[in-house]
Amino acid sequence: MSQTTTAGDPPRTSAAPDLGALLSPRSIAVLGALREGGSARGIVRNLVNAGYTGDVHPISAKLDEVLGLPCHATLADVPQAPESVVVAIPAAHVPATLREARGLGVKAAVIVSSGFGESGEEGRERQRELRELVDDGMAICGPNCFGTIDVARATPCYLGALPSALVPGAVGLVSQSGGMTDAVLTALMDDRHVGFSYVVSCGNQVGVGLEDCLAHLLEDPATRVVACLAEGITAPTRLRESARRAAALGKAIVMLKSGRSETGQRSTLSHTGSLAGSPEVFDALCRQEGIVNCRGLDELIETVCLLSYELPPTPSRALAVITGSGGEAAQIADAGEPLGFAFPSLTEATGTRLAEVMPQFGNVANPVDGTGAMFSRDIFQGILDAVLDDDATDTLLVNLNPRFAADRPRYAAPLADTLVAAPDRDRKPLIAYGSSALGPVDREMLAQLAEAGIPFLLGTQGALRALRNRTTLLERRAAPVAASAAAPPAPRPSGLERGRHVDHALACDLLEAYGIPVQRGCLVDDAAAAVAAARAAGGPVAMKLEHERFLHKSDVGGVKLGCEGDDAVAAAFEALIAIPRAQLGDDAGARVLVQPMAPSGLELIVGGRVDPLYGPVVVLGLGGVYVELLRDVALLVPPVDADEVRRAIASLRGAALLDGLRGEAPRDLDALVEVLLRACRMCAEQSDVVESFDLNPTIAYGRGEGVLAVDVRVVVHDQQEEPSA
Repeated sequence: MSQTTTAGDPPRTSAAPDLGALLSPRSIAVLGALREGGSARGIVRNLVNAGYTGDVHPISAKLDEVLGLPCHATLADVPQAPESVVVAIPAAHVPATLREARGLGVKAAVIVSSGFGESGEEGRERQRELRELVDDGMAICGPNCFGTIDVARATPCYLGALPSALVPGAVGLVSQSGGMTDAVLTALMDDRHVGFSYVVSCGNQVGVGLEDCLAHLLEDPATRVVACLAEGITAPTRLRESARRAAALGKAIVMLKSGRSETGQRSTLSHTGSLAGSPEVFDALCRQEGIVNCRGLDELIETVCLLSYELPPTPSRALAVITGSGGEAAQIADAGEPLGFAFPSLTEATGTRLAEVMPQFGNVANPVDGTGAMFSRDIFQGILDAVLDDDATDTLLVNLNPRFAADRPRYAAPLADTLVAAPDRDRKPLIAYGSSALGPVDREMLAQLAEAGIPFLLGTQGALRALRNRTTLLERRAAPVAASAAAPPAPRPSGLERGRHVDHALACDLLEAYGIPVQRGCLVDDAAAAVAAARAAGGPVAMKLEHERFLHKSDVGGVKLGCEGDDAVAAAFEALIAIPRAQLGDDAGARVLVQPMAPSGLELIVGGRVDPLYGPVVVLGLGGVYVELLRDVALLVPPVDADEVRRAIASLRGAALLDGLRGEAPRDLDALVEVLLRACRMCAEQSDVVESFDLNPTIAYGRGEGVLAVDVRVVVHDQQEEPSA
């Protein structure tokens, strides 16, 4: 069961709902067939088995009781209106049933029924009827969802199978997918004994959405980590607000967003449009706001598991590893270094201590291969004590085998006993992990580690990615926040209007209004004027076709570089002006731009566009005209500060080119940062008119020599369009 949104549905405009009655109702009615094996009966069973202490009212005109609970023929027969109803009836009857419930005073509803926005026009109409109830103040979870669990109060208004025991704790989970909700609960609560505060499967989100739940859970004192499984983001501004609230509270948001293959591009008029689809914008927003952005369910599970523990708040970059396998020692080193981890040599004193307890064929280097001998408690104790005391590393990972089979000895159990009893294990983060995430686990051993506050992570790659995510989060929290003063909006150049072609002169006016350096040129209508403009430039010139039908000039041969001398300039003009004539039958509106040739330097692209969902976005890429081939880009979602711009620049694969490579001079990084800040401001302030802009190439010169936009293109929204906010 997964979340479905309906194209064309109006956004919910009511205020954020009060989630108390939805998540923690004091009384619940369950509406459905209540037959054995049915959804409604399963929900009642979950409430009974969890030990829910409130009143549960099964509603059935055919049954006298369900699981020992008396049934009422109708909702109106319940002596006192329940706070919440759980609805598992055919979709066609849901709106009328909930209108009745609302009239009786019911505050909230969980709708597990499907057949709404995901199922044609009739379903969409039913979903619109539900939205009217939301606007009337009813808190609705769903439809097409698994429901909610208040773990601490043992309140599972939940369709899925519950874990063997509800474990209260610090993790909140919000998911638009019911099946993935079950997967996370099984992996973390059942297998790893990670405690949860609330679980919400919000389905179609007709009422309570992911952003509502996220904001609510961040304010819950028991919740330190909120895991979000998203299929679509509907309110990115609220997501940013929640991320900043999480940072202020010292809490973490861990996100997995599916649907990355749908770029959602509105336009391919600009290079920026092909480089900055919605998935890339979402990634940039997460990076800027400190949201942990996972690329798979396994990474989210391991990251949430690690963040749920209160470990020493040390960013972990220098790792020590203890393993009983030489192959695993090599595997974790190979996997860790690309993620930014180092495995420093242990101190000489540590090496001496290890040599005293390990067999001669062991490896006292880091990662430490204790061989199979380390499964001796005494040997493992000696290795553990020595590595924990070593000051060359800041975090210790211990490789244990978590696999369980009834007919095999529990080899790792004595090692777990030793870890739990280690007197100095609070000196640095101590994390246990298994090399593989496959197969059944020894839940007894994992429960023992969890009770002692030692996280256990599954899979070498998963463990390292989780540790990388934690480290990045801690480093971001420790970074100083730059103060920024809001500048007044720049004046809009005369003539910059929706529905109007923006020529070179008007584009330059816009850029210069924001202080962005640009190579101006002269637009000419005939060869004689081109020759005069070239003479005035005093050297070789670049000549470019200017026509609203040919925005990508290079693709049609619309650029001539290094033109020098009257004859060459005149010939270039005639060749360029012939392009629209050959393709369109005339040259109406065509002109030629004559520009002085700019000095060579490092070619970049700076661009911007208005994303249909996320709003203004700015892109920086290496490669100039080859940027779409290289795809080495970084995105910024305004507003941003200088520190965020520098982080974005550093994320480029070719960032070293800006520092100078193989004897080349370092580029003017400060000037580039300033241009990007100004471009972000321009993109945000002019988004009601400007749809996209490309400064390609933008040339970065040596330190102190600045940055120059050489070729500029600005595209405005169509007259009838309403651009995104």
